[in-house]
Amino acid sequence: MSGFENKEYNVFEMFNDQWALVTAGSASHFNTCTIAWGSLGTIWGGPHGGRSIVTVYINPSRYTWEFLKENE
Repeated sequence: MSGFENKEYNVFEMFNDQWALVTAGSASHFNTCTIAWGSLGTIWGGPHGGRSIVTVYINPSRYTWEFLKENE
């Protein structure tokens, strides 16, 4: 398991009080925005258990949204 999976988190406090940053784009052309909406969890099992996921929500009016649409 990765290091972050071995640590306890207060997810609600993280998103409500600490927020987070999302960066999208390429190494030469990118943008970062703050986010306060999201979730952490586990999805689908497998031979080694479920996969840890992070889901964030970006308002389409944010400039970063264009970078998310244009890049992987």
